[in-house]
Amino acid sequence: MSINLIHLNKLLKLIYMQDKDLISELRTDIRNEIKKDAGEGSSGGHFYMPFWSDVKLHVLGVADLSDSTRARIAADRNKRKLYPLLEAGFLKLWDRGGNQNVALIDKSPKGKYEAESHDLIIKVDNIMGITINNQERLGYPYWFPDPTLSKEAARVGLWATSNALADQKSENIRIFDIMRSSFYSLENTPLEGNEETILLKNFERISELRKKLKLEYE
Repeated sequence: MSINLIHLNKLLKLIYMQDKDLISELRTDIRNEIKKDAGEGSSGGHFYMPFWSDVKLHVLGVADLSDSTRARIAADRNKRKLYPLLEAGFLKLWDRGGNQNVALIDKSPKGKYEAESHDLIIKVDNIMGITINNQERLGYPYWFPDPTLSKEAARVGLWATSNALADQKSENIRIFDIMRSSFYSLENTPLEGNEETILLKNFERISELRKKLKLEYE
């Protein structure tokens, strides 16, 4: 992970972490970066992506998420703690809608928010683009157990997603806090106008902290 080129959900996680957890996360990132630079490789694929792929199949009625989760855990025991929580959280969120006519959008959108003044690029992808009863919805996942996605974090996320997907209708965007079975939209979490300031000030804080921590490894 580079904090200068980072997925939105990962940045939201870092911004709202407790200080001691943030320091631990940044130290791990620095050590991984050092190993990569030394040619020792990386830790492998994205932990959460298989789950998100299974979610998309579930909402289309192609596969059952519970069956898929059991298969993922059988193949990788490292998933045995979090995957059942993700499964339960998403199913609770999804089942609220009852019987609906769901279709996958041919090509889900993706984009980037760039702040050149801060050498920052935020990636917004892995969107679940679907139509529900002919209404388009663009679902972006926040899947981390901690920290909880607060109202402020959701506002910042909605603002960044809307800017990264400037060619899409912002009112169609949803951010899912999967573990808590919650979703956020501009309707239930309206922007207040200070979202970019919050994002960039916190990025500066994290970036400076990482630079200081990295000195300990030189």
